[in-house]
Amino acid sequence: MKLKKSNGFSLIEFLIVISLIAIITAIAVPQFTRYTQNNALQSAARELAGDIQIIRQRAMADSAAYTLQFLDNTRYTYTLPPNPAVIKNVTTLTDYPDITFGQTFPGSVIIFQPRGTMAQWGTITLTNNRGSTVLLTASPPIGRINVEYTPD
Repeated sequence: MKLKKSNGFSLIEFLIVISLIAIITAIAVPQFTRYTQNNALQSAARELAGDIQIIRQRAMADSAAYTLQFLDNTRYTYTLPPNPAVIKNVTTLTDYPDITFGQTFPGSVIIFQPRGTMAQWGTITLTNNRGSTVLLTASPPIGRINVEYTPD
């Protein structure tokens, strides 16, 4: 008797493939979530460091003192002289909901002098809900911002 050739998949083969897909998904999803959260943390740090550098450059370009003030652990503002009514509000909580920051600047203020220098030393620590941190260090007198990333 001649055996008939099978052209399809058996139920066992189908279940093995589904099981493999489930295992791979269970491994990949947490890693992807971790990647996106750490990427958001680094983006927030780059944005804050960029804003600080813009303020420094504007202070030099306009020959005026510029101030960045930290309002709380999610927001900061800076004014654009000579019109102190022009304020840019950056709300980290809105743009990056799982990120908060703390800082060590005296009076929660960074002041750039007209030559782009700063008198106070301080750090800003950004943290996401996974525990990863980015440390921004502002070093006087030149106001250079050093960014250090520490994964969870």
